[in-house]
Amino acid sequence: MLTVHAHKEPNATLDYFLLDESADQVGPGLWVGKTIALLGEGLEKEVDAEGFARLLSGDVLPTVSAGRVAASDFAFTAPKSVSILAAIADDRTRDNIIAAHLSAVHKGLREIEKLACVQVTESTAKGLTPARGRGRPRKDEADEQEKKKKDKDKKVRLITGNIASALFTHFCARPVDGEPDPNLHTHCVTPRITFREDKVWATLAIDIREPLREINRIYTQSLLDKLLSLGIPAARSPVLDISIDGVTTSLLGTFSRRSKQINAEADALEPDGTATPRQRRAIAENFREPKSDIPWPEWIPAWRSRALEVIAQKELQQARIVSATPHGQSVWNLIEQFIRETHVKNQDALKKTATQHLFGLGEP
Repeated sequence: MLTVHAHKEPNATLDYFLLDESADQVGPGLWVGKTIALLGEGLEKEVDAEGFARLLSGDVLPTVSAGRVAASDFAFTAPKSVSILAAIADDRTRDNIIAAHLSAVHKGLREIEKLACVQVTESTAKGLTPARGRGRPRKDEADEQEKKKKDKDKKVRLITGNIASALFTHFCARPVDGEPDPNLHTHCVTPRITFREDKVWATLAIDIREPLREINRIYTQSLLDKLLSLGIPAARSPVLDISIDGVTTSLLGTFSRRSKQINAEADALEPDGTATPRQRRAIAENFREPKSDIPWPEWIPAWRSRALEVIAQKELQQARIVSATPHGQSVWNLIEQFIRETHVKNQDALKKTATQHLFGLGEP
């Protein structure tokens, strides 16, 4: 799912993504986009504070004015089923899922880059310069010249087709009661600069409201294709975007506590269920705990433990998670692995319950 946010303060944006260490970040921030090549030397592939600050400030290039917004944040979030599987699967499957997500992000971002443009006067867009009158024109001539001047001063959008985006991939949602849920997503922080055909740096103007649905479709389809190529039993879902065989409704509910929290606040604000997207965004920003300072891989045992309890107690016979980790593990081995790597209470009872659900009797 693609959402768009505006970052208005360069310093706050720099602090959030680079200077404040994020324990849920997956790898370093990376630059992508055609603008990076046009900028030449001075920007490495990995995002550093100095280069990021240069582009966010907007005044480092004399022909660019950042205006009210320092950067647009195009955030691609993987479907919850994908995030859950990445959280509880083996390391190899998790790495493959993250790579599949990033590949889909790049495809979606390329579609956004095609829409990059600047706002210029019509005369600039046509390569014209305003004509200069000689002497005092007659009234009809003056009216005609004024009309032409207004036409030439009319703002139009000129496609540039290049952006610079800093990609920051995170693995967690905001914590609820101190513990985050898995929520794989990538921020594509795009400073408001672009390069015109006449080799002039200008302020980026980009509007994806109309093509948003199509960009979402491209991201989702690309991710689905990658998952299927990995042998993961995934399918398009009208509600979830992507469903995965084994990631059940109970698991989705277990790992969607942040969404439930926001929904509860929205219902309290608008009891008739009419809270607008703007109100929900405000709730998400104003009612949230600080990010956890525990590195995200350290949450994996707790996530696996929570998943196992749901699977074993409710619906193991439908939750064929083993099919989503096609590396030779049987269901029984998966159960043993979870128990070995986590601290599950009443382990003997849990194993008995799980095997009874799956096989109808004791251990295989």
